[in-house]
This record gives sequence, C-alpha cells and structure tokens, in this order.
Amino acid sequence: PITVNGNLTLSSSFLNDNGNTITVKGNIASNGSHSGSGKILLSGGAAAHGVEGSGWNNVELDDAQGATLSAAFTIGTAGTFTLTNGVVSMNNFDFTINNTTGGLAGSGFSATKMILQNGTGGFIRSIANSGLPVTYVYPIGENTGTTEYSPVSITVNTNTSVGNLEMRVTDSQHPSDIATTNYASRYWTAATVPASLSSYTATFGYTAADIVGTESTFDVMTYDGTST
Repeated sequence: PITVNGNLTLSSSFLNDNGNTITVKGNIASNGSHSGSGKILLSGGAAAHGVEGSGWNNVELDDAQGATLSAAFTIGTAGTFTLTNGVVSMNNFDFTINNTTGGLAGSGFSATKMILQNGTGGFIRSIANSGLPVTYVYPIGENTGTTEYSPVSITVNTNTSVGNLEMRVTDSQHPSDIATTNYASRYWTAATVPASLSSYTATFGYTAADIVGTESTFDVMTYDGTST
C-alpha cells in the first residue's frame, strides 16, 4: 500500500495496483489504464478531490470533502466505484460505470453521501443483457435551492443488448402534470435508454418537501414526450 500526498495522473500508461490500496489525498486523472484487485482510495484531502478520465478500475471515495468531476469520469467493465463517505459532484461532466454486473458499492446513501446532479452531467450505468434480473441503483440527488437525495432503483428483467441507461432528476412538478392539488414536485428522466430494454420495475425516492396535497392519491406515470 502507498499514499500519494498530491495528485495521481496516468498519462497514457498502465497502473496495476497488485491487490494493494493506493491512497490519494489530491486529484486523480487518467488517459491510461488502471487494473488489479486493489483500489484507488480518495481520502484525507484538504479539499474535494478532482476526478476525471477513463480506464479506472476500483475507486473508493471515503472523504467528507467529497469529489468533483473536472472532466468525464469512467469506471471500467470490471471495476467498482465504492461510495463510503462524501458527495460526488458531477458538474457538467458524465460519470459512467461500465460494469454491467455490479459496479457500485456502498449503503446508507443520503444527501451527504450521494452522486450530485449539479449541472448538465449525468450518472450513466451500463445495463446487462444476460444473468437477469439485475438491479441498478442510482444514488442521485440535486441541489436546486436545497440539496436533496432522490434515488432511483431499476430492476432490469428483459434486455437483449448491452447499453447505457442514464437517469436524471428534476426538483419540480412535471410540466405535463395537470394536477393542481395533489402531486409530487419532483420527476425523473431516463435521458439515455438501451433500445432493447423491454421489461423492468422501478422505485423512486423523494422527500417530504416534494409532497403537495395528499400523497395516497398519487399515481406513478410515464411520459414519452407526447402522452402518458
């Protein structure tokens, strides 16, 4: 195990952690490739860790300072991102996990431990086409006025081709929702969807502040841009 007191940058190079933990107190960036059964541990920072690049394998965030994307950030097909402590701010960059059989670890997600949608960047997960059903958690939230955690969980039952599924959340009543007394002031958008995804179940989480009127009268509806 080693500790990098500053930044770790892979410039068109390969890093095999050989099963060890590499603790990084600064930022990480990669144009290369990271492998091994160990991990890059983001911890002990004096400020939020800047993260970017492709080819990352196992990465863990365990720092109340959090992390912030300074460019697109990608976990590879065999890797896992573990969120132990802190918030990942996506800014205007995409955070992609290409591991279809797992790829995300952690529990007890909340407004202080989540993936924050604070710009145009999205949280994207690759969806499997075998070994189904598989459940994919999106521990997302936003900071429109107040920082709020509003996750999505998708269980994929039928999908014939591997593809990306991106979920976004908006802290507002859906513009096509005509209800005036009983509604949720929050909705979710599947910004990118595999064309072959044909059967799934979904669970959405929201806060008490999102409830307008009587919650027991709410219906969950989908909107395809034309009709519900």
